[in-house]
Amino acid sequence: MSVLREPQLEGALARAGGVPPPVVWIASDEPLLLLEAADRVRASARGAGFDERRVFHVDRTFRVDALAAEAGALSLFSSRRLLELRFAGKPGRELGEALAAAVGALSDDVRLLVTSPRLDKATAESAWFGGVVRDGWYLAIPVVERDRLPAWIGERLGRDGRRADRATLQLIAERVEGNLLAARQEVD
Repeated sequence: MSVLREPQLEGALARAGGVPPPVVWIASDEPLLLLEAADRVRASARGAGFDERRVFHVDRTFRVDALAAEAGALSLFSSRRLLELRFAGKPGRELGEALAAAVGALSDDVRLLVTSPRLDKATAESAWFGGVVRDGWYLAIPVVERDRLPAWIGERLGRDGRRADRATLQLIAERVEGNLLAARQEVD
């Protein structure tokens, strides 16, 4: 398992030749950063020929055997597939152990992208979690703290070759009240 920080994702994908590992787990309580990281993994997988994508939402009705069946099924449309698992809450041990077993049966033509809220230390260090991401990457994206928000907005502006003075960055940060989706909208 490789543990990555958000800025390392692009470099890791480049070093892997644009092909994501069998499993990429992205965890964050920051919806914008979670979405952007997942979008980078999806784009990389598409570029590597993983053209078909199937999304599973993990809720009370989710069954791991459905994921395992999809992972082992042949596709009519593409030989390479990206399966996406979206957790709305914290994954439990029983589900995690079943998921670890399902991941062990993934073929080389299947990649798994898992997104979830931030994982607590006990979950991230559990045996089942290690089994899920053994041959993959775990990307834990921290929340942008409010006092760091003006700098974050400045970095976003800098990506597009734009700048703003400290007072403007502070004004935007106050206006968006810590909401990065709103901050991105203001930057755009």
